[in-house]
Amino acid sequence: DIDVNDDCIAIKSGKDEDGRRVNRPCEDVLIENCLFRYGHGGVSMGSEMSGGIRNITIQNCVMEADNWAPIRFKCQPSRGGVVENITYRNIQLKDTRKAFEFNMEWRMVNPKPASDPLPVFRNVNIINVTGTVETVGDMHGLKGSPIRNIFFENCDITAKKGFVLDNVENIDLTDLKINVSDGAPIIWKK
Repeated sequence: DIDVNDDCIAIKSGKDEDGRRVNRPCEDVLIENCLFRYGHGGVSMGSEMSGGIRNITIQNCVMEADNWAPIRFKCQPSRGGVVENITYRNIQLKDTRKAFEFNMEWRMVNPKPASDPLPVFRNVNIINVTGTVETVGDMHGLKGSPIRNIFFENCDITAKKGFVLDNVENIDLTDLKINVSDGAPIIWKK
């Protein structure tokens, strides 16, 4: 039962050059049967993820009202690193601000030069995620490193505003049902 003034749980693995040098991924983590109350995120990946994050499962959890973004991925172009093979399963959303936030240009204050290679977000499964939110959320990848291979299965979200997608490739929205009261359910930015 977590109620904090930041991300409820943040998965991290090092920052920028030092994180890439040490190169130790956070991997093989199971988070289950949790209640997440107030927080900037439920279970977030990053933003310090330069050593990589992989094979993480979050399941059988409830995200309560005023959690900002229960399913949250964040980094900056300077990070490098790969976030992959992440599964969110059986998640209930109860009046959270967003359902999803994927942002590869998160908090760009005094930005550092982009890493080579750029950070990567890929291979994310979102299964049986249902509930009510203010806005479905957003996925913002990088032009040189789009967010890739996002799969939704049996998801049903009711929101005021839709899902904004920018620099995202190979996303399967077939089994994501979105009910919005204001505007389009899916908004592709160019």
